[in-house]
Amino acid sequence: MSNQHDHTHHPIQAATQEEAHTVPERIGRRGFLRSAGVAAGALGAGALLPLSESARAPAAEPGPAPAVSPDAAAQLEAQTQRVLRWQGPAPANWVRTRNGVDHDVLIVGGGQSGLAIAYGLRRKGVGRVEVIDKADPGQAGIWKTIARMQQLRTAKTIPGPEHENAALGFRAWYETLHGPGAFDALDRIPRVAWGDYIAWFQKVTGTQVRYRTQLVDIEPQGELLRLQLESDGTRRSVTVRKLVLASGYAGAGGPNVPGFVRQLPSQAWAHSSTPIDFKKLAGKSVAVIGAGASGFDAAGTALEAGVAELHLFSRDPYLNYTNAP
Repeated sequence: MSNQHDHTHHPIQAATQEEAHTVPERIGRRGFLRSAGVAAGALGAGALLPLSESARAPAAEPGPAPAVSPDAAAQLEAQTQRVLRWQGPAPANWVRTRNGVDHDVLIVGGGQSGLAIAYGLRRKGVGRVEVIDKADPGQAGIWKTIARMQQLRTAKTIPGPEHENAALGFRAWYETLHGPGAFDALDRIPRVAWGDYIAWFQKVTGTQVRYRTQLVDIEPQGELLRLQLESDGTRRSVTVRKLVLASGYAGAGGPNVPGFVRQLPSQAWAHSSTPIDFKKLAGKSVAVIGAGASGFDAAGTALEAGVAELHLFSRDPYLNYTNAP
């Protein structure tokens, strides 16, 4: 279920019955993650446990974001338009036109990286930039599809795709809608809020994405690249000067699932890069292969869904996450 898929994983030693009795009756996501900074053989005390009846109840979902008043939404719109006016239009395209070139830059991926790159190029005077994504509108990126963390792992004040224009950053967006106190009260940025912010950023920057379009093939053509694109079952060929792959994990060739796993019934396994209905796992014994970020996220979500038993496997003898922020 984890992205840790390219090596053979070694089983973790299961917790003894005595160790299991030392586990609190209810294990939350944070408590589960804190158990990572121990030897893998001892990780069972925090992760490899048959849960009590009370622990099988799903944990509470993250609370909803503060309500947005019509006045706050109007204020955000007016503020953003004012900032964009002060910023001025993007510089004219300084890249010299060449015959036979369809796009100066083509960006594969309409998630946060693709949008940030497209916006940055436009503000630097690079025109004829095309952005494509194979997802449907509103489904690009991971934040509202396969991401399972409740909060981002980075600090809430870290710069985002706004390219030093603070008025287009997450903090300006969130504080204008919910108030400075709401931002101050955040531990880290909620995942769903970040997804909403990215959608807003795309809209206000006017970044167009050609959805339901994927890159099929790349061919060198002198100093150019000829790309084969497929949209809704129809193929077309375009030439570009530069190609940017901002497709995230999916751009690395997809999940490498061993053949013997693929031979199992489809309802018996899933990879963390695909949608998983964790509610169907309630009361069952679940194994998570891999102790990376997606492995822990899947494990935490499974525990919250009320699995009877959760086993986490890692190829490493020691998981040193104790210094993680």
